[in-house]
Amino acid sequence: MRKYLVYGANVSGWIALQMLSDDQQVIGFIDQAGTSAAPGIAGRFPIYQSDDDAPPSVMQEAQGILVAVGNRTVADEIKDRLLAKRPEMVVESVYDEQYVAAFLKARYLLLQEQRGFQMPVELYCAVRDYTMVSEERLDNVYRLTKEAERSRLPGAFVECGVWRGGCAAVMATVAKEAGNGRVIHLFDSFEGLPEPTDLDGDLAKDYSGGRKTGRLETIGKCVGPLDDVRELFFERLAIDETKVRVHRGWFQETLPNLGDEMEPIAILRLDGDWYESTMICLEHLFPRVVPGGYVIIDDYGFWEGCRLAVHEYLERQGLQADLIPIDDCGVYFVKGKS
Repeated sequence: MRKYLVYGANVSGWIALQMLSDDQQVIGFIDQAGTSAAPGIAGRFPIYQSDDDAPPSVMQEAQGILVAVGNRTVADEIKDRLLAKRPEMVVESVYDEQYVAAFLKARYLLLQEQRGFQMPVELYCAVRDYTMVSEERLDNVYRLTKEAERSRLPGAFVECGVWRGGCAAVMATVAKEAGNGRVIHLFDSFEGLPEPTDLDGDLAKDYSGGRKTGRLETIGKCVGPLDDVRELFFERLAIDETKVRVHRGWFQETLPNLGDEMEPIAILRLDGDWYESTMICLEHLFPRVVPGGYVIIDDYGFWEGCRLAVHEYLERQGLQADLIPIDDCGVYFVKGKS
C-alpha cells in the first residue's frame, strides 16, 4: 500500500481523498491555511502548513505527495517545486491524466450543489482546461448568456482576451443551443500579454519582469495558442465555424479598424488585464453594447490598471454603473436603457 500526503485540505483535497484506490492510503495533509480544512479532513488527519513542517518520520513514511488544489496552474507550480525539492518522492497531481477527469467532475458537482451553479457539468468539464477563471466566473458567463437568450437581447457575444477559449466557448455553446444564428467575436493577440504601463502599478511591473513601457510586445505570460481555441470550439464542442469571427492581433491594431464589421453587442466580456487594453476595448466596443446588454470585467478586482480604466471611462462618459461582484476578482454590469 502506497502512503500519501495530500497537498490541499479544502474541497479539492477532500475529493482527492475519495478518489484514491484501496492500495493508496492518506496519512496527512499539507495546507498553509489549515483552518479552512474541509469536513471529513479536519480532526481526522494531521494537517501540516508545509512539507517542511511535517515531522521527518512522516516524510520518511510517505511514499508520495498528491497535489490537490482547485487551480491547475497553481497545482502545476506546486508539483514542479516539490519534484525539484524532493526528487526521491513520487509527486502527482489531480490534474495528471489518471485523475483529472474524475476529479474535475466530482469537484464541480460538489460546488454545483453547494453554490447553485447552473452550468451543466458536461460543459464545465469540456472547457475547464481551456480557461484560468474561477468556477464563479465561468458560471456567471453561462448565466448571463442564458439570460441574454431568454430575453432575446440582440447582438453578438464578444470576448477580448480569449486565452485558450474557455469562457468564449461557454457563450458559443449557449448560442448554438439557442439556434438563432448569433455570432461570437474573439479578440486576442494569441501571443500573450503586451507590456503594461505605469498606470498598471507595481504588481503588473513585477509580473512582466520589470517591463512597463506599454510596447505591443509579448511579455510571455497568458499565451493561448489559436490552435487550442479551434480545437475546443470546432472539435470538442462542434461550434459552427461560420458563426465565429477571430480578430487576431493587439487590441490597439484590430479594434480601431472594425468599421461596420461589428454588429451590436449583447455581451461584452473583457479580460485584457492592463489599463490600456481595458480602455481601448471600452472606447471601441462599449458604444456598440445594446441597452440592457451585459459588460463583464474579469480582472477588475485584481489588476489595478484594469480597475482604473473602468472608472475613468465611466466617469468620462458621465455613466453610472452598478458593478456587481462575481467573486473576489470579476464584476459585471448592465448597460443602462438611456
